[in-house]
Formats: sequence, structure tokens, C-alpha cells
Amino acid sequence: MKLLVTGADGHLGTAVRRVIESDSGLTGVFSNSPRSKEAGVDVTDAAAVNGFIQKHKPDAVIHLPAVLGSACDVDPRAAEAVNVDSVDVLCAAALRGGVRRIVLPSTAAVYGTDYDRPVGEHFPTKPGSLYARQKLAAESILRHYARPRMQTSALRLFNVFGKTLTSSLVSKLLRSTARRPVELLGLDTFTRDYVHANDAAKALIAAATISTNEDYSLYNIGRGLATTNRQLVASLAQFADVHYVLGESRWSYSCADIRRASALLGYYPKKGLADALL
Repeated sequence: MKLLVTGADGHLGTAVRRVIESDSGLTGVFSNSPRSKEAGVDVTDAAAVNGFIQKHKPDAVIHLPAVLGSACDVDPRAAEAVNVDSVDVLCAAALRGGVRRIVLPSTAAVYGTDYDRPVGEHFPTKPGSLYARQKLAAESILRHYARPRMQTSALRLFNVFGKTLTSSLVSKLLRSTARRPVELLGLDTFTRDYVHANDAAKALIAAATISTNEDYSLYNIGRGLATTNRQLVASLAQFADVHYVLGESRWSYSCADIRRASALLGYYPKKGLADALL
């Protein structure tokens, strides 16, 4: 099976590429990758994307380019071009090119952080940031293009960490020093679900390769384990001296119910915070 991975030079793209290259049953085409013989493709350029897909004729596409988090607020229009418009460009080109599946990483941020229990895909969304709103818009585009001959999937990733994810709280704490501590918003009131990049990559690939009866599919991808900042600091202390200061403490909770992904994708995360350096 041939998979096209756009944004393959990004932090998550590195993990996806590594998994694909280790599977003899998959052939990867990696766009925007320094290791690719291809020059890559501007995902906001409809003609370029259409030509790239017509040339390589992938069976499925994993679309990874994104402007993340607060970076969206710096230039909202540029962020929308990547986070929203490029999804429409890709889906239109994929439909013309006979692509069977489109997979997009979305974000747990669409749920907000006011819940007190793991959230399922049916929970109401409460996007509190421009990034989350743009990802919801991208999910809507996937639903619009979904049909039996081109299935689409959105995977709402929770807090992805790993060696290549330098912007994650896990990485920031591991790099912290006494002179440059990390600000934490409470030890027991701030809770997240940390999923290793390798597990997230395998989930994306599973969504691109496993047959489903659904034209459009939505999955939560985390570990399903709620981890407070206090627990996070204690887990990482085995690797490094962790330095932090406490900011304003507030309730903030985000954890995934992953039962749907386990049942339909065979998704069972293997790595935890003990693998933070991998």
C-alpha cells in the first residue's frame, strides 16, 4: 500500500515516516521531507497538490502540515491557509486522483479543558482557541468530502510527546534548568493525557490502512490515562532534575476515552512517560 505523508519533515511526521519505513508492506511518499528525493509540495497550492497526487497515485494520504497552538494568533490568515484551506485543497485533489483514504490529525483542544472525566468522541466540543476552531473547521471539510470511494478520518490527538516533540511540556521539563524553570499551572489541578509520538503515528497509519464501514471516522488518540502535573514531574525526575515554578493554579483537565480507537483501529498505546527520551 502506498501512503503519501504531507508535512513529513515535522515533529510528528518524523515519527510517522519512521513507522512506515519499518513496515515492508507499506510504501511511503514523503512530501516536504529533507530525506525525500522530491522537492515537496506547497499544500496550499491546488495545482501543485493535484499534480503531486496525479504523479504518485497514493492509496491514502496522511496530511500533517499545521500551524500549532498560539502560533495561530500571530498570523491567523496564514494559519487558516495551512490548517483549513489546505485540507480542502488536498481532499479535492485526492477525490480527483482516486485516493481511497484521507487521514488528518486533529486536536484534543476542541473539547476544551473543563471536563472531569475522559471524553468520548460524542462529547460536546468547547474550543477555546483559534487553533482548536480551525481544526474543527478542518474536520468539517473531511466530513463534506467523505464518501464510500474516499473515506476520511480525523484523529483528535491528546498531548503528544517524544524525543522529536520539543514543544511538548514533557520536553520542556526535561530541558528545564534552575535558571530556566518551566511554569506549571498547578500540581494537582492541571491534568493531561500524554501519548507518545510513536503510538500516535501508528494510530494515523492504522486509520489510513484499515478498512471501515464508515465514510467519515473520528477517533480520540491518547493513552486514556489522566496525569496531573505532580505525577508528571515525579515520572520525569528519573531522567533529569526537573525545575519548575508554580503559576496561577486553575482547574484544567484533558483526558481521552480511547475505547473507540481500540475497537475499530486496534489501537493500544505501548509507550508511556518511561519512554520520554525515545
